[in-house]
Amino acid sequence: MLAQMKDIQLPPEVSAWPPAPWVWPALAILLGILALGFWRWRKYRAEKQALLKPRAEALALLAQLSPTEPGFALALSALLKRVAMRYYPREQIASLTGHAWAEFLATQHPTPQGSDVFQQMAQAAYRQAPLAAVDAEAMKQQAQLWIASLPHKSSAADTISGELKAC
Repeated sequence: MLAQMKDIQLPPEVSAWPPAPWVWPALAILLGILALGFWRWRKYRAEKQALLKPRAEALALLAQLSPTEPGFALALSALLKRVAMRYYPREQIASLTGHAWAEFLATQHPTPQGSDVFQQMAQAAYRQAPLAAVDAEAMKQQAQLWIASLPHKSSAADTISGELKAC
């Protein structure tokens, strides 16, 4: 009787291909989420670059200014004003001159040492006599620190160099 029994018949193995019907919608959803994440990352990166670009351009323009030139204080003040108009409301910045302009720069400066330097810059901007090399270099350093410490927000879409072309 035992010899007449047949061996146990196993079903054929299940193939991985074609996948189950639910795999295709799940794969489409996963690819959609990945594409959305990639798009958001690119958008974030572009916005971050747009915010940092005026600052980087301003630092490059500042590096081109020579403290030994006669109109250094005026050129530095103009550069700082163009940069400030990119990061602060134009209505707040455009009308500032002289002492008020220096006060604004000093209040936005990360350290209190910049106050005297900006006052000196405002006074020297329209003077004929050239600045002392030490004073001019201090102005440049404080301006560089001021530009580097600007907030991570901008109210403008243009670049600093774009304004230079318009001037």
